[in-house]
Amino acid sequence: MKPATPPWTPVPLRELLKEIDASCDCMDTRLLHLWHTIRITPQKWQLHPWGDEGEGFWVVGVIGGMAIWYNDIEEGFNRSHFTTWGRIDEYRCNQDELRHTLYHLANLLNTGVDTVINLGAPLPVQQYDSNTLPAELKTLLSRVAEVPDFSYVEFTDINTSNALGDNALHIAVFWEDLAAVKLLVEAGIDINKHGENGHTPLHIACETGNAEIVTYLLEHGADPHARTEGDTPFKTARLNAHDAICDLLNKHFERHPQRGAPSSTSLHLAALQKEIEERCGGHPD
Repeated sequence: MKPATPPWTPVPLRELLKEIDASCDCMDTRLLHLWHTIRITPQKWQLHPWGDEGEGFWVVGVIGGMAIWYNDIEEGFNRSHFTTWGRIDEYRCNQDELRHTLYHLANLLNTGVDTVINLGAPLPVQQYDSNTLPAELKTLLSRVAEVPDFSYVEFTDINTSNALGDNALHIAVFWEDLAAVKLLVEAGIDINKHGENGHTPLHIACETGNAEIVTYLLEHGADPHARTEGDTPFKTARLNAHDAICDLLNKHFERHPQRGAPSSTSLHLAALQKEIEERCGGHPD
């Protein structure tokens, strides 16, 4: 199922520059220093399929493997990783001003803590009723409805969640039912939904230690950097003594080096700090 891409009008460069200037007027010395260090002449980078209608999105700053770009659809600045120049790896739909994006970047560089809450791509939502619900999904969701925390939930679509924020995928992962997990993911369920205490389905898989499910979720877009109220999936696995899951996650990070493994976070941030110092001879503070 392809992600929805609503019609949108690309922002003209002159309007983008006005937006940047307005945000610069509100920045303190620290953020201005950081901005002047990482900014580039705005250029269109590709991000399929969301950016296709506007021939890409405007990237305005680059540091390490991260790009600062403007999302015309949501009308806000975002920060995403990239592995190839000219192509953004991750769709984000935050509606931040540039100064807010830089504020969170400065915090990441100085403390190692990423304080931004990245909003991901809109996922396809299939609306169902009793006549259109596929038999397998109907049976599975009926099983989920028997769970006490879902006893009051009426599944009107695949992404219906309970009061805690959990969706059916959280339950299928907890059950360690790989077939159910596949059925839900293939139907378009939100694979990165934050549920009770901020847990995503991947957090639960790392908690139970099910390597097959962890692997499947990662291969289908689960965010290995998602946090609960403080913990990443890697830390969740470590706290539950699932060393094999930690090894699996590290192998995933090795295949995606720009995204940084937990074990190399300090080195990654140190490299970014060094890059800034080499560009401007100073510290982002």
